Amino acid sequence: MTIAEALAGFTDRMEKNPEHIKDLSYVYEFHITDEKNGVYQLHIDEGKAAYYEKAVEEPKLVMKMDKTHFLKLAHDDLNAAMAYMSGRLKIDGEISHALKFQSLIKKYQV
Repeated sequence: MTIAEALAGFTDRMEKNPEHIKDLSYVYEFHITDEKNGVYQLHIDEGKAAYYEKAVEEPKLVMKMDKTHFLKLAHDDLNAAMAYMSGRLKIDGEISHALKFQSLIKKYQV
């Protein structure tokens, strides 16, 4: 599975069942360290979700990790807090936004 396929899966599930994102407005940015052009964004805005394979807006949170760790996170096989504490995930922004992303993964995992 690619990063784009994982994000497409998230956005598809969010669009089909927006109850958990209806009051949210977030832009998450992912820097995939082992991909040449590895910048992706996930936009969530009041029940709508979209992803982009580039930076489009200023994010609330930037998460930096390799592809393997991103896919584990997407499948809820990697805890964001534990990955952060062990250095597998680097964060620019508030850790609370990463924890919110983890809770969304549990609801919309790929």
